[in-house]
Amino acid sequence: MIALATPFDPKTTRTTLPILRIVAFAALCLITSLAAGNRWLGWGKDYEQYLIAYNTISPTFLFGNTRFELGYELTAWVFAVVLGLPFAAFYVFLCVVALTIKFYLFERHLNNPLLAAIIYLLMFFPVHEYTQIRAAVAISFGFAAIHCVIGRKWLLAAVLSMLSVLFHSSAIALVSLGAVAVLIPRRIGIVAVPPAAIALLIISAMASNALSNMFVTINPLFYSYLNNVDASQAINIFSVSNLLMAASIVLMFAFRFYARDDYIFPFLLLPVFGFVFLVVFRSSPVLALRTSEIMMLSVIFAGIRLPLSDQTLVVRGLLLLNGVWLIYRAITEGTLG
Repeated sequence: MIALATPFDPKTTRTTLPILRIVAFAALCLITSLAAGNRWLGWGKDYEQYLIAYNTISPTFLFGNTRFELGYELTAWVFAVVLGLPFAAFYVFLCVVALTIKFYLFERHLNNPLLAAIIYLLMFFPVHEYTQIRAAVAISFGFAAIHCVIGRKWLLAAVLSMLSVLFHSSAIALVSLGAVAVLIPRRIGIVAVPPAAIALLIISAMASNALSNMFVTINPLFYSYLNNVDASQAINIFSVSNLLMAASIVLMFAFRFYARDDYIFPFLLLPVFGFVFLVVFRSSPVLALRTSEIMMLSVIFAGIRLPLSDQTLVVRGLLLLNGVWLIYRAITEGTLG
C-alpha cells in the first residue's frame, strides 16, 4: 500500500530545478499560453462560446447566468469587472495556471520532465488548454490533489479537489477515483479492479439510463452533458488514439511498471477507469468523453516515471506516436489551424 511504502524515490523526486529547465518550462508555458489566449493556432471550437459569455458578464456577480461552474464564473467576473481586462488576458492567465501546475508535477516526480511536457503538449494541449480551458484547469488541480493524497497532505488535497470541481464538474470522477486508486492496496487493486470494471460494463449494458441518472442526481451539471448528443462527437472506442493509449497501458502492466515503483500504480488505474467511463456512457458522447478524457493525463505520470530502459523506451515511443497522431487530428478536424 502506498501509505506504507515510500512513494517518492529520492532518485526520481527533485527538490531543486536546474536553471536551464526553468527557462525551458517557462518558455513552453508562456508561448503556448499566449498562443491559446490569442488564437495563434486557429480559432478553435469552444473559444467563441467562452468569448461571448465573457463579454456579457454582469457588473454584479450573478452565478448561474451560464452553464459554467462557479470557480470559472467567479474568476471570469474578477478579470472582466474588477480588473477590466480583455478575454485574451483572462484566457492566458488560466493557461499559465493549468500548465504551471502540470509542469511542476512533471518536474517534481518524473524521470524526464521535459519529455513529459512535450508529450503533454502533443497529446492534450489542443483539446484542453486550447479548447476546454475549464477542464484544463480542473485537471491540473485534480492531479495536484491526487499527489497530495499520496503525500498524506489531507487538507491541501481537499482544497485542491474543491478547486478542481469548481472549474469542471466532471472532476468529481477524477478526484474521487484518484483517491481510491491511491488508497487501495496494490495487491487488492490488481485482483479487484479488472472484475469490477467488467461488472460495471455488464451493469451499464443493462441499466445505462439508471447510471446516468445517478450522476445527474449527484451533480445536476452532468445533465447538460448527458443530453448533449452531438453526432460529430460520436464515440469510436477503437480509434487510433484509443488503441495506442490502450496499448501503452497494457504494456505498462505487462512490463510490471507498478512493481518497480509504488507511485505508478494509481496512475495506471485511472486510465482504466477512463476507458470504463467511455464505454459505460457511450450513448451520451459528451459525458463519456469528458469523464474519460479528464483521467487520461495519468498515462504520462505512469509512463515517464521510471529511468530509461528498453521497456520504458517502447512505452514513451507509443506515447509520442499518439501525440503526433492527435496533433494531426487536431489540425485536420479544426481544433488547431
